[in-house]
Amino acid sequence: MQPKREVSMSKCYCYMDYSNSNYGANSMAFEDPKGNVFYYSYRTLIGFYSATMKKSYFLKNMWGPTTGKHMNQLSRKEDRLDQSAFLAMQELAFGEKEVKLYQEAESR
Repeated sequence: MQPKREVSMSKCYCYMDYSNSNYGANSMAFEDPKGNVFYYSYRTLIGFYSATMKKSYFLKNMWGPTTGKHMNQLSRKEDRLDQSAFLAMQELAFGEKEVKLYQEAESR
């Protein structure tokens, strides 16, 4: 078993305006000290903002209507990427080694 990798985050917030905080826990954004932001729907990374590239990238919706609502709050449908293009942009923004570490952590 590999040790858990800790990632330093400077901010954590809900990007949806839900009246019930139970729902808000499923639409979280985490900002790291470098200014990169990672957007999650439930436990799935659906998009990110790269501080070095000064641009956001989001996946096309492959899940369901709730994740779709989360994605609609953050991006336009026509700007979303398929999975291979999204992974390529992650590698360009953060480097291949870093992306693999995030994927391993996410799969646990």
